[in-house]
Amino acid sequence: MNGPSSQTPHYSHSSEPARRSTTVDAAFASFLLAALLVLAGCANPPINSLVTAHGNTDWHINTAHKFATGTGYNDGETVANSAPASWTTRHAHIGASNTAHYYYDPSVTSPGDDADATDGIDQLMLFFYAGHGNPTIWNTLGDNGTQANVRLGNSDQSGYLRYYWQCSCDVFAHGPRDGTCGKAGTFEYACPRQFDGSADSSDMRNVYERWGASLGPQLRMACGASTAAYCHGAQVDKIWDDYNNKGYDVADAFIDGLDTGGVVPLCIARGGENAWDTPLYDTTFTNAANDTGGTKLYLQYLETFKPIPFPIPIEIPPKLPVWKVIPDPPPPDFRQLTFRRVDGVLIAEGDALQALRTTALRAANANVRQARMRSESGALYLKGETRARSAGAGMDEQRYVDAARAVAVLVAGDVSSMSPPQARRMVIASQGPVRVAAGVQGQETPQQKNVIVTFRRTIAVEGVRTPVPVFGRGGLVEVQLANDGALQNASKVWRRLDGVARETETKSLAQAQQEAMQQFPRSDAYKLARWQWGYKEDAGNAVQRELMAYYFLEFEPRNLNERTQLPPVMIEVLAHR
Repeated sequence: MNGPSSQTPHYSHSSEPARRSTTVDAAFASFLLAALLVLAGCANPPINSLVTAHGNTDWHINTAHKFATGTGYNDGETVANSAPASWTTRHAHIGASNTAHYYYDPSVTSPGDDADATDGIDQLMLFFYAGHGNPTIWNTLGDNGTQANVRLGNSDQSGYLRYYWQCSCDVFAHGPRDGTCGKAGTFEYACPRQFDGSADSSDMRNVYERWGASLGPQLRMACGASTAAYCHGAQVDKIWDDYNNKGYDVADAFIDGLDTGGVVPLCIARGGENAWDTPLYDTTFTNAANDTGGTKLYLQYLETFKPIPFPIPIEIPPKLPVWKVIPDPPPPDFRQLTFRRVDGVLIAEGDALQALRTTALRAANANVRQARMRSESGALYLKGETRARSAGAGMDEQRYVDAARAVAVLVAGDVSSMSPPQARRMVIASQGPVRVAAGVQGQETPQQKNVIVTFRRTIAVEGVRTPVPVFGRGGLVEVQLANDGALQNASKVWRRLDGVARETETKSLAQAQQEAMQQFPRSDAYKLARWQWGYKEDAGNAVQRELMAYYFLEFEPRNLNERTQLPPVMIEVLAHR
């Protein structure tokens, strides 16, 4: 995504999620204290310290603010999940202009102010950016940043950053412009597996080359999107839902969080000879430096096993029910467990889980170490094996699906109202031997890290032949499995339907599209690229009393060469009149 934009579309609806409140003065004071501690000579940045920044003052300023606090900067919207309330957070560069120098290192260029105590991005544990970009630049409120002037986590220049996260189009592009993998044809640079070792060019992007020198020895990882990216509140919600609630590790949470439509996110990290010893296996955020001492670069990204057609209803009935929903009661196997309450979450672990040593779980290689429940929704989260497992070839897809289905039946009972399971895998590729002829690094064969199997809820609606899918952070059973099929994480967010609250007339697709297009300053420059409709269920930590239907509309510029000024946009429009 590139170029300034003034539109601020409405993207999402939230149903009364629990929030934390912070004041700007308090946040700034905490941030300043943290920065002073770094400058005073601390070896590591303060634990759980975060700074966000925006590159454009359109919706991205709200995305950056939601990432830190859960609330938009000026759009009046909220998300259910953001950085944990205990973290020290700050949204930088508000009201500033030409901020590229805050990304730049003084050892490379002048001015280089990435160590600035207030606005430098190389100071705290985690940095998150939202804005427009392309493979070689990203917008910085009037000027542009570029990888050549960036050095992250280089403590000799007061660089203490551990995690660099960026939500913008193509800045981490890797692989051919037009690949032939499952997501090819949706966005450019969608096939990082097909990188051929060429030097960086518009036809074959090389993230090792563009970002390698920018990654200082102490930085743990840098993450972004290989393709275009939708950087809205929904993606913020998904990243933090994965990390805070579902128990995903750091890299997995970012990558799965941005995995929307044709988006291909990735993370890159330095390491030695073994991928499983790199920070790409960080189970939690840490302020410790990358201590692998390695110079080899590793990539992690997400692939679909074998795409399964997802039945999306085409017919749109003249009337749609609004469903009443209530928290789902515990599944039968969990009703006999003894839970303790911690910060509003019910937790069972250790001896309290003896009743779950069932034959079905043993057959599914699912050793449950912890079970958590949310009273707001009845959401259930399971934690399995936590030990690091090596990357490898893995098993046949069906074996993962079978293991995941056994867990799904345990937590959700009847799975007949679910869509066909979708299996995806996290894979890790690495910098290969130097190609002598070209003088650049190749790429070794990618290895599988883990597998995620998703069962999505569907609802029968009168007048629609195909069951209507449920989108959002709820209406899902999601099971994450290690290479050998062992359970890592599982979640069920599945509120119980409690009758019809009311029935409304339905907006047509044309009406929804017209409503969405009114939010663009240049509506004639955009076209509707993809759409689907269905109900939307919120994350497990949100209070939701009604299930309503939406159109999910994805717009692209009519002229793809204009994407630097007109980035793709996703807009949700309520389907009820």
